Order: sequence, then structure tokens, then C-alpha cells
Amino acid sequence: MSCLPPSAGTPSARGGMVWVPGGTFTMGDTSYPEEEPIRGVSVEGFWMDRTEVTNAEFAAFVGATGYVTVAERPVDVIAHPGLPPEMQLPGAVVFVMPNDVNG
Repeated sequence: MSCLPPSAGTPSARGGMVWVPGGTFTMGDTSYPEEEPIRGVSVEGFWMDRTEVTNAEFAAFVGATGYVTVAERPVDVIAHPGLPPEMQLPGAVVFVMPNDVNG
């Protein structure tokens, strides 16, 4: 694993991106069973946008690729048996107004 930016001949990033070096970190927790076990994880270096993606940039990406976000995908009722029909609609809590959550 290299912590240096890619050398000549490897795919380069588009403008506005920065190189994040690879490394090793401790992942996991004992507070929640789904976070276990605590373990060392190594990741390779990668390119990341210097700033957040704008809504317009994301819309262009969706238009070009047909990407469907998790919030737009149908709920897997087999994985969630007994889920009331009103909760089987695509959506995400982050898009619900606080007044709608509390009734």
C-alpha cells in the first residue's frame, strides 16, 4: 500500500480534488453489537473532492448515470417483515420535516 499520490500512468483526479493518503486505523466499537469486533483496517489512498458536491453536480451525475439513491429505492419487505404499508414507501428520515415526525 502506498501513501503517495498515484504516479504517471495511473488514473488522475479531475480538478478540485485532493489526494488522501492510505493508512491503517482502528474500526469498531463494543457499545453496539453490530459495530464489533474492534479491528485494524487498512485502506489505500484515494482522491476526494476538496469541497462538498453541490445539488447541481449531483443532479448532473444522476442524469448521466441513472443512479438511484438508497432513499429512492423500494423498501425490502422481506428484510423488514411486518413493516406497516405506510413505512414501505421509498424515503429517508433526513428528508422528513420535524413537524411530520412528531405528528
